[in-house]
Amino acid sequence: MKENKRTRKSIRRHVRWDRILGLLAVVVSIIVIIVMIINRHSDEATAAQIETPNDEVNQYFEDIIAQETNSAELDEAEKEMTVDYSLLSGTDISRHNGEIVTDGDFVIVKATEGVGYVDPRFEENIQNALDNGQLCGVYHYARPDSGNMPTVEAEHFVETIKPYIGRVMLVLDWEEADEIDNTVWVSAWMWQVYQMTGVRPVLYTSASVASNYDWTGISSQFDLWVACYVQDTADIPTHGIDEWDLSAWRTIIWQYSTTGGKLDRNVSSLTTTEWQGRCIADNQKVDGEDLMQMLSVRAE
Repeated sequence: MKENKRTRKSIRRHVRWDRILGLLAVVVSIIVIIVMIINRHSDEATAAQIETPNDEVNQYFEDIIAQETNSAELDEAEKEMTVDYSLLSGTDISRHNGEIVTDGDFVIVKATEGVGYVDPRFEENIQNALDNGQLCGVYHYARPDSGNMPTVEAEHFVETIKPYIGRVMLVLDWEEADEIDNTVWVSAWMWQVYQMTGVRPVLYTSASVASNYDWTGISSQFDLWVACYVQDTADIPTHGIDEWDLSAWRTIIWQYSTTGGKLDRNVSSLTTTEWQGRCIADNQKVDGEDLMQMLSVRAE
């Protein structure tokens, strides 16, 4: 009898626990279902937000994108309109200056004058400029007023500067008033130097001379270094030479100031490479920018 009672009690306990476990299973299932329903609604709400964003936020980002696009287009337009107005700056010197010039991108040194004359400081000046790493030029001061033949003066110049050919720009300084209209003399000198060296020289003269005389056969073949003083400072000039018609020339250097008579100041539209090219080869007028045209645009 006692064993039977124990057995019944044990069976009841097992039944009771089965019911409890069953109820727990039901409760857990209900909780799981509720959580799944909540998650599904949350996902649908998120998806809806992604698919249909807030109109104000949408407009904000559209405005940002439009501004960036307009800015990019403006930058491109500005780039197309931008011109590089950087100019080489330099001086020209002779024994009269009495000093060594180490500033500036280039130095143009007097070498000879007439027949037989060599500037006493030519070697010192040119060596100092070359050692200083500056672009260099050498010039001959023409003396047609002395009755000299242009070919003889050209030979004297070339013989003097021969060790530097290939490293310096060659220049004729044309400014003697009594023979200033003798463009035939200039032409003969320029072609003689070109024939002897293979280097096409540059003509230095004033704006009035370059515009007032017949330079046919010269202005189309040789570049111009023009003298026209518009200021008396070493600052790079604004354009102020419009009264002279230099359209027949390609102007590559402008002597614009004497800085109180101490040193002549110049600017050049050539790049370093273009300058060096004029020291060694027959460069035509199409190479590089015309200085007067560049400064005309700059002044607008």
